[in-house]
Amino acid sequence: MNCIESYCSRKWKEISIILIVFFVSAFTIAQGTQDVSLLKKARSNWGNLNFKISESFYKEAIEVNQDNFDANFELGIFMLEVHDDYKSSLEYLNKALSLMPKDTVYEVFQFLGETNHYLENYQTAIGYYQRFNKAIIKNDQLKEQIELRIKQCNFAMSFKDALWDGKFVNMGDQVNSESAEYCAVLPQKDSFLLFTKRSTESLNGKDAIVSMEDIFFSKQKNKIYRSSDRSTELSEFENLSGSKKFHNAVVSISPTGDTLMIYRKNLLWYSTYESNAWSIPVKLPKTINIGSNQRHATFSPNGKTMYFSSNARNGVGGFDLYTSTIDSVGNWSEAKNMGAVINTLGNEDSPFISKDGSRLYFASTGHLGFGKYDIFYSEWQDTSWSVPINAGKPINSPADDIYLNIMDEENETALLSSSRNGGFGQMDLYYFYKYGESKFENCTTQLAERVERDSINGLNNYLLISGLDTIFTNQEYIYSPDTFCIPDSVTHIFWKKDAVLIEENDLELFYDSTQLGSQFITLELLTRDDKNEEHRYCVSKEIYVKPEVIIVPEKPRTFKDTNEVALSIGSKLKEEDMLALPTDFSVELESVYFSFNKYDIRKDQRKRMDDNIALIKDNPNIIIKIIGHTDKVGSKDYNNKLSQKRAKSAVKYLTSNGVSINQIVAVLSSGEDEAGARYKNEDGSDDLEKMEVSRRVDFFVIGKLK
Repeated sequence: MNCIESYCSRKWKEISIILIVFFVSAFTIAQGTQDVSLLKKARSNWGNLNFKISESFYKEAIEVNQDNFDANFELGIFMLEVHDDYKSSLEYLNKALSLMPKDTVYEVFQFLGETNHYLENYQTAIGYYQRFNKAIIKNDQLKEQIELRIKQCNFAMSFKDALWDGKFVNMGDQVNSESAEYCAVLPQKDSFLLFTKRSTESLNGKDAIVSMEDIFFSKQKNKIYRSSDRSTELSEFENLSGSKKFHNAVVSISPTGDTLMIYRKNLLWYSTYESNAWSIPVKLPKTINIGSNQRHATFSPNGKTMYFSSNARNGVGGFDLYTSTIDSVGNWSEAKNMGAVINTLGNEDSPFISKDGSRLYFASTGHLGFGKYDIFYSEWQDTSWSVPINAGKPINSPADDIYLNIMDEENETALLSSSRNGGFGQMDLYYFYKYGESKFENCTTQLAERVERDSINGLNNYLLISGLDTIFTNQEYIYSPDTFCIPDSVTHIFWKKDAVLIEENDLELFYDSTQLGSQFITLELLTRDDKNEEHRYCVSKEIYVKPEVIIVPEKPRTFKDTNEVALSIGSKLKEEDMLALPTDFSVELESVYFSFNKYDIRKDQRKRMDDNIALIKDNPNIIIKIIGHTDKVGSKDYNNKLSQKRAKSAVKYLTSNGVSINQIVAVLSSGEDEAGARYKNEDGSDDLEKMEVSRRVDFFVIGKLK
């Protein structure tokens, strides 16, 4: 088919040349310790496309002698060219380089350049390419190819723009295999993935590589595509099945979802959806099948124009892109070459048109890119297509990237075929995973803050929700992400409350009397590491909502009561410096609450502090008494110190926001029972279920400055 058929045939022609040239030279430098018989068998089977057998002989030769240069070098090429296994190739080629007599087999540099290129080790690749270039003085054609590779490496290192923000994810071994899977479409009338596959067999013989391609399908279940089958296994696709004598591949689907483009006998065919099944494919006319090979095609949004690739003789290069339009009676016009702006001396293939018809996507080896086939796009500008632009990463890689199929442009839902590093076989199917979107998947449950922290001390990276576990109705609370143990840069913060998605840094909560009891909030955090990979953290927190508390009025009129200890963090005022408040004076300041074992002013309490400051500034002569409290957890000595820290934190917040230290008297409460008793339930009983109401600092107006 399309890219893969010609890619494979081109590939094996190139390998045949490599084998002929290399094997002759290899024997001239063979060491006495190498097993000539094993190498002969490996080479013979490789030449006959018996790959599995060839690989076993190479590995056996290396077992006999690990320092066999020829076996390591040839196996390195084998893993690169047959399996696209770049990492294994690099291992064997590096070993060969360490064994090579000084600069005697310059092809080592060439293949080390290619392997590092595909692994995105661009600077290293350039170094090897340059070393190889110096050695091929008389071969101008090969020099030109190597210089192009160097340009590609420099382009990849300098290219920063990206069309999409995300990554392409392999569709997994339920769909992909050691063979080649590519060119997938999603018929809109069902939940099947249709795609082309080279063989059902693993790489255990030449059949896996040179066999005819056929159409396969995979059915989606729970958002996952399951194991694939030939189209003959389902009556809906039965008519799409081909013959082992010729290639049979799916190409594309019309915007209406009722016409499939098929590739057979090097030509384009079509099938329509009729009576819950796809019809027997019909060959398109000679106005479209203009060359010896038409590899791919796509429809315009209105279905009246077809864009396709062909190797027709009037082309600019190898395969070019052409257009043809259909008239009112169903006749396709003579194909028209899209011209030198789009087409190059290389190959252009796999066209795809955006939903509004204004953007053309296609694959090319002629426009400057990252390596082999890259995806480019061109914009329609009044009367012509613009100069193509490389789509960049993550769409492109140094390997073959082709058959971009965009199902939803707005949400960037797309499929791609690629031979990039990390796949299962020669070419795999990938789907686009968009960054920056909320998913709320695999969320952990956060228990009470102190329990959660104790239970996750063994983890390096985790997320917590900062805020009270118990709150009261008719009050506003703020919850924030605790990102202390998140190593990367935060890009997005999502909250979910009552199935409502909220994208804010902090979450404001307010409950009324109809929402008593357990309530849940969920936080999802998205981050990026130094390689621009996105990571997700998700945690859910249970909040217990209680009825609004009734505060028993307390208005201290002295500097220090009998159960209080004066602190040295307030003013130097003495009680005789204070005037009594007028009987009609009424200024109530709000208490501020703290997290367990904490003394810093929480984000959700800053509004209370700011409201208090506004009242104090409106009455610049009043004297403020600050009392620090704790709950009953911990020793008395420890809690006294914590109370002092909380009072000090409150004083610092006031003074840093314009309140004079001369207005402040600071004490701590040494009576923990007194702290808890200030808050009552609606029935008048003490609220002892939770001690959070005791973790606070109180503010009272006790007099005026003389």
